[in-house]
Amino acid sequence: MYVAKIFMDMRRYQREASCGEALMAGTHNHVLIPFEFIRGPSFSAAIYPYIRGESLGDYVSRSGALPLGEAAAIMCQVLDGLDYMHTHGVIHRDVKLENIMLSIQNPELDFITGNYIYPNKGHVIPVIHDYDVSYHASIGEADEGLMFGTPLYMAPEVWHGDSSDPRSDVYSAGVLFYRLFCGRFPFDEKSIDIRVQHLVTPLPTIL
Repeated sequence: MYVAKIFMDMRRYQREASCGEALMAGTHNHVLIPFEFIRGPSFSAAIYPYIRGESLGDYVSRSGALPLGEAAAIMCQVLDGLDYMHTHGVIHRDVKLENIMLSIQNPELDFITGNYIYPNKGHVIPVIHDYDVSYHASIGEADEGLMFGTPLYMAPEVWHGDSSDPRSDVYSAGVLFYRLFCGRFPFDEKSIDIRVQHLVTPLPTIL
């Protein structure tokens, strides 16, 4: 089963296609690999395998802070996926809860409710997706000096327009880990000074 991601913004489609085509050089359990790209006169589309599950954001909104073992297991798989992306020259640039799906492996169906049952946590794996702000060298210099990402997760250098270094993904992954384990972000998510906090405020401890 496949799903189509429709683009009206050609620049976003070009980023998704450039990065997606680079990722299609192989496969990885924790990276959503596109199936096909279609460019039309009025819109374009990226075709992806359908993921049965929910976003990591939806999961933690119900669960709150996760036990250390579960948070670490998720992050090890996410980092493994990011390593695959970086090896293929792709920088995600928007690593966050909402861009990671929890994919149900070998799902069981509850025939009374019609809902799928999570068999156990070992059968649910995180999968990174969404590449329309990602970077690949084939995109060229059109994005130079622009900021990409979600402020709560953005590395200090990204605030200065340097968004083509894979280490910025690692920083965002660190923020993600903090959120999973502590149940909150390292900096005040309601602050209008989130940029200043990322740039100059010492990183908080988990205590």
